Amino acid sequence: MKTITTAVVLALGFVFGWAADREQTPAIPLISVTADARSYVLTKGPTGEVGVRRLEHNFKPGITIYPGGRVIIVKFDATEHKTTINRQTMDALQGAFHESGFLSITPQLLKKRMDAAPSRFGVEDGIYWTLSVYRGSSNHTLKVYSPFDFASHYTNIVELRTVTNLIMRTYTSAGMKEIE
Repeated sequence: MKTITTAVVLALGFVFGWAADREQTPAIPLISVTADARSYVLTKGPTGEVGVRRLEHNFKPGITIYPGGRVIIVKFDATEHKTTINRQTMDALQGAFHESGFLSITPQLLKKRMDAAPSRFGVEDGIYWTLSVYRGSSNHTLKVYSPFDFASHYTNIVELRTVTNLIMRTYTSAGMKEIE
């Protein structure tokens, strides 16, 4: 009887340990929209003045959405917020990534479209945004430099508008009214 009890206790310990490990190990995100790593944050003082503060570590502001609707939001002030979204919102957002033509957008295509534009435009101190969508066994990731600045100048490049729209849609789907 003692052997059976020990075996049951060990089996339960294994099952609960395995379940706890699965909670600790993050799943592959379904959708991820992040800005480049930062070591400085914008802070607001008690009188409302905005300042810059150096952090001990880098962070990636943005939104990551996991299967089951778990959402992690990292704001530009380095604070992290967790929330959930429903399945319908997740499916609609994933559909937006797929139906918008995002899967066919590459850095080479964006460069080709901007090179073909009649006027030149540059951004000196922009940030990179990385958008990634996972569905089934495929994953498409795109890293774009300063998409909002370029989209406001190159208004006729549909792919830039697609990228900025997807960033904004991800933020609103996660319950954020603006990028912060």
